[in-house]
Amino acid sequence: MAATVTFHRLALREYEAARRRYEKQSPQVAVRFADAVALAVQQISDDPNRWPEYRPHYRWVQTRRFPYLLIYRMLNPNHAVIVAVAHGRRRPGYLLRRTLP
Repeated sequence: MAATVTFHRLALREYEAARRRYEKQSPQVAVRFADAVALAVQQISDDPNRWPEYRPHYRWVQTRRFPYLLIYRMLNPNHAVIVAVAHGRRRPGYLLRRTLP
């Protein structure tokens, strides 16, 4: 059974900001980025425990062809929350201060 995947409000802001940056480059690049994020979300949903641990209780999956990581935490076996849509070179650990519902 697939897990439900939701975005933390700050992770959603990060995603939207990144998509807007790609939109300035090209609408096609923005669409490819959105598709890459959607694929990563689907991969999390399909098998959330498949991906490597980031820190205790956190896991990550990288988007295809883009330097972004979706870092998530399982709230329960059927619900994952993406806590960050982070550029691969952004300072590590900043997301650990985010509170979860």
